[in-house]
Amino acid sequence: MPLTFGIAPDSWGVWDPKSPENPPWDRFLDDIESGGFVYVELGPYGYLPTDPGQLEDELGRRSLKMLAGTQISVMHTRSHRQAALNDARQIAELIAPLGAKFMVGLDGHSVGREEPRKLDPLQWREFITTSNEIGKLLAEEFDMTLVFHPHADGLVEYRDETYKYLADTDPRFVSLCLDTGHYEYRDGDSVDLFRDYAARIPFLHLKSVNPEILARVEAEDLGMAEAVALGVIAEPAAGKVDFPALRDAMEDVDFDGWAVIEHDIHPLPSFDVPLQIASRSKAYYESLGWSVIR
Repeated sequence: MPLTFGIAPDSWGVWDPKSPENPPWDRFLDDIESGGFVYVELGPYGYLPTDPGQLEDELGRRSLKMLAGTQISVMHTRSHRQAALNDARQIAELIAPLGAKFMVGLDGHSVGREEPRKLDPLQWREFITTSNEIGKLLAEEFDMTLVFHPHADGLVEYRDETYKYLADTDPRFVSLCLDTGHYEYRDGDSVDLFRDYAARIPFLHLKSVNPEILARVEAEDLGMAEAVALGVIAEPAAGKVDFPALRDAMEDVDFDGWAVIEHDIHPLPSFDVPLQIASRSKAYYESLGWSVIR
């Protein structure tokens, strides 16, 4: 079954685009070229070059292609809506000319232990409106699809929140990035979600979760950053996500789409580790019969 694999800076420990702990961006691009990857996700804006000509040149000389942008914006208040739309436009103007098809949208609200995580009805309505407007802008002006990413410790992470988000947003403009690791870090079942909403899921982030470490995270009420540092994200063959069942569900609908191999890792133990994990993960997914389209 065809499934086009990409890779993302997140797998190289890039959370903050300006962190001095990040691997140099040219090292990241060299690594993914050497690993046989073709498609790349932009990652946090400002990590890869933001000059359009430079970015095109750096990708081109490595025979890499831009697959998706990554937008992290506050979306649940009306006062932040224009800023979120401006963020979408800025990123799309950089990557749409390079052939990018998707914008992975994440809510940029930092949820701390002292803050209420649930949105009230007004905030939820604003969240949905902003999502729809970003998706409309991307579709009509850039021929791109917004794929919203439910995220651990975010404002949409649990099963009921994810289903409500899909039910409330406009399917013409908003789709979903199913991150199998983040969704199953909480109470989600990736296979069930895909079967229920396959038509709204053109794009996936593939990773898994270590169930033993997850049990500790839940028992101690740890945050996602602490959980990642403990190693809660597992390589696909060793985690709780049922990838063979997901493959079967995708085959049932003749899914011919896009996926980014991810492995949340922070802090990065060594610049050599990410490519090793990405290569093993790619080999595992290919063993399931997912073939990479070049």
